[in-house]
Amino acid sequence: MEQAIINLEEAFRREKAAPELLKCETELVSLVGRAVEAQEEALSIEPQNPQEHFTGRLYQLDLDRVKYLLAAYLRTRLLKIQSQIMQIVTYDLTEILSPEEYEFAEKYYSIKRNHFTKSFLKELPGNLRELNQKQPGELKDMNEGPDLRKFVFVRVKRNIGVVQLSDNEYLDLNENGIYLLPYVVAKSFFEDKSLELI
Repeated sequence: MEQAIINLEEAFRREKAAPELLKCETELVSLVGRAVEAQEEALSIEPQNPQEHFTGRLYQLDLDRVKYLLAAYLRTRLLKIQSQIMQIVTYDLTEILSPEEYEFAEKYYSIKRNHFTKSFLKELPGNLRELNQKQPGELKDMNEGPDLRKFVFVRVKRNIGVVQLSDNEYLDLNENGIYLLPYVVAKSFFEDKSLELI
């Protein structure tokens, strides 16, 4: 269970730091959720003596911390789904969502589309009435995703060596070093666990 909590902390840190919505850690969330329920059930038994009462309070504090961590991870994901809903729908990024998140995204998109249609889209020319269409020509695409050039802090887990940041910029990423990199550069390295977002 302790390793699952550590993994959840890392997943929360990655999700919080990354500008894009990452793949949901569905199994991890489910595992921690079941463990929280089991611990709550165990703590619901009335303590027999003062020592058990004190120990129970310590377990309750730790349980509250884990529940907060789980809620913070899920809340961060929901906020990203809301802010990136057009990209999720347009480019069919549903494989990175849990089944519950997918249901939320469908409902949220439907509500947003209906509100926009009733508010102003019905007044626009026919070719501009759809929320999730890519616009040709000089019109800005309304489905523009998160800025992957955003800078993120990373900690290097193993020596990576020299990486190219731009046309004429290079950086040597050494083990245990902390760097500020564009997310687009860091992404491939954190996916293969060479570095972590912090």
